[in-house]
Amino acid sequence: MSPAKVRPELRLCYGDPIAAALKSANKIDQHTGIDANKVAGVIGKALTARRPRTRYPVGRDAIA
Repeated sequence: MSPAKVRPELRLCYGDPIAAALKSANKIDQHTGIDANKVAGVIGKALTARRPRTRYPVGRDAIA
């Protein structure tokens, strides 16, 4: 639901916490996101591997 469709009294009560949660989520996304090209490369490798592995970890926090 867009913020414009939220009733004013709800926006008054919940607007600040929702804005803070969105700001936090955006900040996390900026620091933990994975480049789509890197993921696509790993998928391509998995699809064309002669002997594919069970898992193909991708990203900084991936565990091999």
